[in-house]
Amino acid sequence: MACSPATPFNSSSVYFRRQWDPARLLDSYGVPLLAAAIFVVAAVVFWPLLDVVLLSVTLAVVVMPLQKRLNRTLHPPISAIILTCTLVVLLFAFGSFIAALLYQNADYLIEGVRSLVSLIERIQAGVYGMPSFVSPEAVQEWFAVRLAGVLDSLTARTVAAPGDLLRAAIFFLAFYLALLSGERVYAGILQKLPGRLAGAFGAVAVRSADTLYAIYVVEVIVAVITFFIAVPFFFFMGYERIFLFSFITAVFQLVPVIGPSVLVVLLALLAVSEGDLVRAGLIIAVGYPVVAAVPDIYIRPFLMGEQTGISKVVLWIGIFGGIHVMGLVGFVFGPLILTWVTTIYGLLVGGTEHGGG
Repeated sequence: MACSPATPFNSSSVYFRRQWDPARLLDSYGVPLLAAAIFVVAAVVFWPLLDVVLLSVTLAVVVMPLQKRLNRTLHPPISAIILTCTLVVLLFAFGSFIAALLYQNADYLIEGVRSLVSLIERIQAGVYGMPSFVSPEAVQEWFAVRLAGVLDSLTARTVAAPGDLLRAAIFFLAFYLALLSGERVYAGILQKLPGRLAGAFGAVAVRSADTLYAIYVVEVIVAVITFFIAVPFFFFMGYERIFLFSFITAVFQLVPVIGPSVLVVLLALLAVSEGDLVRAGLIIAVGYPVVAAVPDIYIRPFLMGEQTGISKVVLWIGIFGGIHVMGLVGFVFGPLILTWVTTIYGLLVGGTEHGGG
């Protein structure tokens, strides 16, 4: 029986059937698809805890170089336990120091709050000649709403304290696991990827590590710089408790976007309540640009840009956009996601190993 002659169409059909053979596809892509499905299900089930786990992993990435040094003399589980316990101790010591500092200066701070309340009462009474379109009742309602919001937040945090303790435990456990197995998981993924894709994945990983270093380490550096900037400012302004205000300013610097600006406004209002309008003006005219704006607008983006190689404008978009979309965790994930975008864009356009800046 004569065979039909081979044609390009027949050859293409045979190739197509081989490529799309169900058994072959299942053998080649079954495990990755199953793993992806499991990851998706886990992300959906543990969605309320996803931010805690991801934050712990990003922090572990920054600490991994230190763990590598410890691994030269210690077993990896021991070094991971040491670093995790060190993190717990540092955070507890930091919180305890803040609590002790506030307790020692409680009378002074309470007196300041009373002065602010007195200022609010005088504003409500029309002592400062409120504009005609702003009634004392409107001012009183505005402050009442804000105070109610603060009280509601404190009540919610008190009720959620057991849940917060569980989230903290999950954070530290995830941090330990990321230190212990992070490198192995990364190497395993890199080994399974084809050459070109592995190079792109490696480039994104390198830039991500640089970005996370910039976010966490630079944030602490900027807070320290803010402290040393604030010391001479409060000294020349004649404040008695220079260390207290300088330390509070540095702590506020750790809060994304808000920063020391809130403290500057409160101190200006406190000066107004004391009748010292000159000091209030100097706090706004000098304190805000020097203590709040310079570290937040210039120093932080400069240091982060030097480390990541990303435009300062892109960093600001990542920080503000991330916080707007994801809350405070967006301060980390916003710039990180934009780092992925710029790196992949650099690889597509320039084909360089580490992507474009």
